[in-house]
Amino acid sequence: MRHINFFSKIEYQEIADVFGLGNIKKIEHFKQGLAAPKALVKTTNGSYVIAKYKIGKGENFKNKPRKSILHEINLLTSLKDLPVPKYLAYKDGKRLLDFKGFGVTVYKYLDGHITNTINEKKAFALGNFLGGFQRQKKRFRGKFADRYKFYDFSISRMKFMKPYAYNQTHKELKAVVKEVERGVILNRLGKNLPRGPIHVDIKSDNELFRGDKLTGIIDFGNFYIGPLILDVGKAIVFNCVKRGKLDGKLVRSFLRGYEKQRLLKRQEINYLKKSILYSIYSHIWLDLYHVPLKLVPETHTLYFVRAFLPAIRDLDKNENFIAEIL
Repeated sequence: MRHINFFSKIEYQEIADVFGLGNIKKIEHFKQGLAAPKALVKTTNGSYVIAKYKIGKGENFKNKPRKSILHEINLLTSLKDLPVPKYLAYKDGKRLLDFKGFGVTVYKYLDGHITNTINEKKAFALGNFLGGFQRQKKRFRGKFADRYKFYDFSISRMKFMKPYAYNQTHKELKAVVKEVERGVILNRLGKNLPRGPIHVDIKSDNELFRGDKLTGIIDFGNFYIGPLILDVGKAIVFNCVKRGKLDGKLVRSFLRGYEKQRLLKRQEINYLKKSILYSIYSHIWLDLYHVPLKLVPETHTLYFVRAFLPAIRDLDKNENFIAEIL
C-alpha cells in the first residue's frame, strides 16, 4: 500500500496561521488519491481542506509543476455557480503557498459524502454538473493550451509508451495489454470535435453527495483542454456500470441531466460510443505505462481492468446500445 506523507499537526497550524483559518481543533487525513495528500482541518473558523504538493518538472501522479497547479487554481476560481473547490488566498491574493519545499493550497470544505451507489437521480445530477461545467468553455478560450494531455495518444506517443506498457509482471495485466492498445487505436476521437476544459476523473472518489443532491466535484488536477465528449464518455463509464454492464437507465438519466445544460452536437452523438470505449482503453493504457515506472500500483490498474473492462467489451459488441439510450 502506498505510504502517504502528511504534514504534522504543528505544520498544519502554521499553514492555518498563514491563511487565517483559526486554531485547529481536529485533523482528518484523506486516504484516497495518488497525489497531493489532503487533510480535512477543522478550526475555530470552520472546516478546510489543505493539499500538499510535491513540486517537480515532470507531469505525473507523484509531482506537479508549479504552473500546472496554478492552472487548476485559475480554472476553479473562474467557474461560476458550480459546487467546486474555491481556493483561498493569503498575502497579496496568492493561492499557492511555498511551505518547507512543498506547494500548499487551501479551500473551504465542501460538505458531502463519497458514495459507491449511483441511482438515476444522482446520475442526472452528475450529468447536469458536467453539462454546466462544459457550457462555460468559452470563458477559457485560448487558455490552458499547454496543459499536459493525459489521454491524448498520438502515434508517436503510443510508440514511446509501448515497451513500458508491455513490460508487466502481473499475469492479468499482461493478458490485456494487446487488447487495450488495440482499443485505443480503433477508438481515437476526431480532431474537430468541440473542445474545452475536461475533468477526466469524475468518479466516486471525486463526487460528494448529501442524499441524492450533488454537493461537490473535486480533484481537477488532471484537467486539460480536450474533446468535451471524452469527459462525457468517462463520466458515463465511471458512474453507470452495474454488474459488468452499462446500465441504460443510468446512462439516459446522465444524458438528460447533461442536456439540461448543454445540448450535444450531432458530431458528438456520432462519437458517443467511441468516447465511452476510448475513455477506459486510454485510462488503462496510461496505467499500464505507469506501472513499470512505479508511478501507480498494480492494484490500482487491476481495479480498472476488473471493474470496467467487461462493460467495455460488452458495449463494443452491442451495436444498438447508443440508439436505445438516445
